[in-house]
Amino acid sequence: AGDGRVSTELDTALTLEERGGTAADGQPAEAQLGMAIQRVCFLLPGYVKDLCSYLQPVLRTVADLVQMVHDIFTWQHELSPTVALGLVAVALLFEVLHFSTVMMVIGSLVLLALSPIMTFAVGLVSYLRWWATSPDGEQLWKMKASYDPAWSCT
Repeated sequence: AGDGRVSTELDTALTLEERGGTAADGQPAEAQLGMAIQRVCFLLPGYVKDLCSYLQPVLRTVADLVQMVHDIFTWQHELSPTVALGLVAVALLFEVLHFSTVMMVIGSLVLLALSPIMTFAVGLVSYLRWWATSPDGEQLWKMKASYDPAWSCT
């Protein structure tokens, strides 16, 4: 019973009806699936439709991100000029530097980003900031300076 309900809801959601007309900027309110995709989704087994309905928030986020990237590269987003200037700057930098230098820098940045050094650096900066702002050696997290044996549960 639950399998049929989800399948029916997904089939209904995959129809090609116009939903909501167009937005104020002239864009469709929601992108529609093509007829081939609609037919494939209609033939999918129930467990795949259940999985799709379970992952719908994640899929919606990915779809929104892909739509934003599409809008940026088709000059329909306010970040388009900034991204274009950034791509031109990167292209000029790649033109000036040797390919091996570029690969070494990219590899070093990837290793740095994925290593525990970043965690160490962030922790060290946080500790130094705390140490610099606590003049009397004030204990972090309201810790006591001395230990009281009454706190032990022996």
